[in-house]
Amino acid sequence: MRRKRVDVLGIPVDTYTPEQILNISKMYIKEKKPSYIVALNAEKIMTALKDKELKKIITNADLIIPDGIGVCWAAKLLHNINIDRIAGIDLMENLLKEANKEKYKIFLFGAKQKVNELVIKNTKQKHSKIKICGNFHGYPNKTEEKKIINLIEKSKPDILFVALGAPKQEKWIHGNFKILKVPLSIGVGGSFDVLAGRVKRAPKKYQELGLEWLYRFFQMPICRLSRTLLKIEFGVKVLFHKIST
Repeated sequence: MRRKRVDVLGIPVDTYTPEQILNISKMYIKEKKPSYIVALNAEKIMTALKDKELKKIITNADLIIPDGIGVCWAAKLLHNINIDRIAGIDLMENLLKEANKEKYKIFLFGAKQKVNELVIKNTKQKHSKIKICGNFHGYPNKTEEKKIINLIEKSKPDILFVALGAPKQEKWIHGNFKILKVPLSIGVGGSFDVLAGRVKRAPKKYQELGLEWLYRFFQMPICRLSRTLLKIEFGVKVLFHKIST
């Protein structure tokens, strides 16, 4: 399949449909070649503009999905192209469905131990045939870092979900995906909290209007304030870029 990418403030993003993204992900698993996906939003772009390492990691990703509505808006404004938002959690849930059907092995790395265990419990209840071959919480000490690598290598998952928050999860995946030889790795941020039932996802109406970020902001206003400011800064930069070109 021919690669289709657009540039948003110097950061590339794929323009595939959700179905194409899922099919490409399945192809990576089938080929068993180590690959990783970056779920891109406005905050991640703004961070990458100041963090050369993160920018390189994003640019070199096998798939860069438009996780935030701001990225879709920017693609429309700058390139007059409509792209579908593909939320990281939606891709994760679709991959879990496929894993249940195709017997892919899953490894869950990240979040607090209780949250991680709840994700496993809820996932098994929803997908009765799912193969979760291993898991580890997201707060390892230096000794446990090696243990995680060994666990993943021994369990040989087909899909590795990493929930450490951005950009830590992207840097961890990029630093280890070739060593681990996992066919598909993806950073999923706060998706574990949602799947564990600890955080409610925005109602469909908010999602359809592209206001899921606003719903999350009112759920956790203090910790979301800095991210909202980054979104505003991103919007201003995109508008300025449009005017100046």
